[in-house]
Amino acid sequence: MRPIDQAVAAHQKGNLVEAESLYRGVLAVNGRDFDALHMLGVLYAQRQQLDQAASHLRAALAVDRTYPPCLHNYGKVLAITRRSEEAIEYFNKALKLMPNFVPVYLDRGNAQQDLGRFNDAVASYDQALKLQPDFAEAWHGRANALRRLQRYDEALAAFDRALALNPRLANAWHGRGLVLFETSRLPEAVAAIDKALSIEPNLADAISGRIFMLDFAPASDFEEQQSARRQWWQKVGEPVAAQSRMPHVNARDPDRRIRVGYVSADFRGHSAALGFGPILFNHNKSQFEVSCYSSSDV
Repeated sequence: MRPIDQAVAAHQKGNLVEAESLYRGVLAVNGRDFDALHMLGVLYAQRQQLDQAASHLRAALAVDRTYPPCLHNYGKVLAITRRSEEAIEYFNKALKLMPNFVPVYLDRGNAQQDLGRFNDAVASYDQALKLQPDFAEAWHGRANALRRLQRYDEALAAFDRALALNPRLANAWHGRGLVLFETSRLPEAVAAIDKALSIEPNLADAISGRIFMLDFAPASDFEEQQSARRQWWQKVGEPVAAQSRMPHVNARDPDRRIRVGYVSADFRGHSAALGFGPILFNHNKSQFEVSCYSSSDV
């Protein structure tokens, strides 16, 4: 068996350390071996080593720009790193060479959604579904785009189709819950979010969304709402905080002004701002230096 074939076989078995070593052995002999560059890029993408993935995939494309899977894989790395416009260019190049390459339509639709091009995204998902009608992820993507277009009946039907094909698709249950919430069907919305979390207990968007929904649910009491907040801290907040331990080098003079930072997506006309706004406006400015960091593009 050729060294490149040995490397691919190890890769397919999930032996990534061995596969990386074998790919590098191939490249030591020929630094422009397309297959080794391409597959090593794929391996790094699997590990979320995105800079290395992009570097190797670009090197592969410098050798051969006519292989649709490599164009697709490079586009996926660009999309993950929020370079959606460039990603779409590579998806289109792949589709020009291979018009029936179904997964590319899905990824192009996702990138178009990231750019707010929801009608274009629906068209991409429709092309995927024309070729593969039982593609649950494409139904899910279509449903998300329709929801953002406020075409709620169509969105709900698409979520239901995705879940009929794959009942374990937690993100589809979450999306279904959002449609139900936005159409004021609160008990059903909470039930859909709970279903998503029963499948994927650490689904951060669903954990956060559940907090917001329970604030509006008539049957929800204070204890249930606070329990949802504790769950968010345990599942989402605490793991992030644990990775962010930094030494504090600030002065410890007890008479200094305390510097306080607030992060929110709601420094605007929003119900949440009505709650925390008075706190911001009424800080004692002689004792506190306040900075606000907006996480919203609105």
